[in-house]
Amino acid sequence: MKEGKGFSLPSLIKLECSRQYSLDKVLHNQFSVETNAQRKKMQVTIDLYQHPQWRKKEYLEGYQLSVVVVFPDFKQDRCKKVVLRAPVTSFNDDLKHFHFEVPMPSTSAPWILFLGVAGAVKGVAKDVPTTKAMAVVKVSGM
Repeated sequence: MKEGKGFSLPSLIKLECSRQYSLDKVLHNQFSVETNAQRKKMQVTIDLYQHPQWRKKEYLEGYQLSVVVVFPDFKQDRCKKVVLRAPVTSFNDDLKHFHFEVPMPSTSAPWILFLGVAGAVKGVAKDVPTTKAMAVVKVSGM
């Protein structure tokens, strides 16, 4: 928007929710995200190519992935948000793909997909800024 190009959903890609604790610093772009929308349900598959890595957080034993999907309704000037979380995964586990099924207002609804990760201790995700990260990883139309 500062460049005078106006707002667009694709311009949100890689928008970090925190400058200091960014998803890029934790996952180092070592993941892929695939989406498929059918019958008012979005299938989201996330493959990690490495476990998340936090600097100086040796006490963390695992992590929890989450997806947040925002469905903006530009005509009504409001939005719907869906939050889904995977089970906590240990750093000792093999890498696997994560699957989420997200209910949609309609298959043609615009959407913004955030990927989040939170560090975990003793099987519980920590809800503190220093062990969490989230960014926009995909939007509708891409």
